[in-house]
Amino acid sequence: MPEDMGTCQKHGEFVLRDGCPECISDQKEFDAPDNYGIKGGVELEEGNPTTRIVKVRYCSETTGYESDREYTYFAESQLQVGDIVMVPTKDRDAKAKVSAINVPESEIEAFRDKVKTISVPEQTVPKPSTEAVIVGEWQQESGKDIALLHIKPELNLKVIDLHNKALELNILAEQREIKVNDDLALATDGLALIRKLKKALEGLRKEYLDPLEQHKKDIRAAFDWLLAPVYNADKITSQKMLAFSAEQDRKRAEAQSIAREQAELAERAKQLTGEIIETAPVPVVEEAPKRVITDSGMESRNKTHWTWELIDKALVPEIYKKLDYGAISSAVKGSKGTITIPGIRIFNNPTLEIRTEG
Repeated sequence: MPEDMGTCQKHGEFVLRDGCPECISDQKEFDAPDNYGIKGGVELEEGNPTTRIVKVRYCSETTGYESDREYTYFAESQLQVGDIVMVPTKDRDAKAKVSAINVPESEIEAFRDKVKTISVPEQTVPKPSTEAVIVGEWQQESGKDIALLHIKPELNLKVIDLHNKALELNILAEQREIKVNDDLALATDGLALIRKLKKALEGLRKEYLDPLEQHKKDIRAAFDWLLAPVYNADKITSQKMLAFSAEQDRKRAEAQSIAREQAELAERAKQLTGEIIETAPVPVVEEAPKRVITDSGMESRNKTHWTWELIDKALVPEIYKKLDYGAISSAVKGSKGTITIPGIRIFNNPTLEIRTEG
């Protein structure tokens, strides 16, 4: 079987097992902070039993890719390997995954004053499901290949931020009053922001769904290939069984016809000569059983199964025809509303077009 292929929205086709090489290469250049360049580390007393030192790997917000390099932090509360936390970096907070705990202080002696602290709130960022976190990569688990995908967008900090902005815009929209022309200008600015936010969220939805849809297509294609010999074997065996049954029915009908003809000839000869004429015996043809039961299963044939195929659509009664919404829409738009279609109301429904920058 050929390699399973996936499609990256940005770089095109790639081998699923290897992941998108361009994305992986880009991610390795992820602007991760360097502990050696970070200032403002906390002062903890040497040997203090409450001192907690952990290592983390940064996680990309877009691909979920974890950095190859580990980074060292102090932690204000006890963390566990696998915890997802927000850590301070040079210019922002970043999502990271705890990769090691109880790190010896000897490992940070050279740069202890530069180590930052993770201020862990009462509820840390929820751990993502083990089912899927990374797009386009594979992991081996119990002998099975498992595709890793983005899930739970409601836990994505970028999505949460956009949602909070959407809530604010929704409140403003409910409070907005348009009474003069100047109000239209303000409403236009507001609508531009709304459309821009809508575009951003729909773009993120696409990022979540497209790889999943592609994986579904790939899985269907793979199983079509895997099942092809099964379907073919099923078809061949079924056809041979039905052919045998049909041939037995034909032979039985032929034998019955011969028997009737011989009986008629014998009767005519008897009426002509008064003598009974012996006829050759007609072979008995067994009827194929309607049901076959074995230790493995049961087979039964339904001799009545009506179906259909289209010959001439023009001859199909109207009751069985379906509206072609695409064709109707094209005709209405093309005529700019001047066309008349019996049984259909055509009307103008104005919409607002807003162009946003960026």
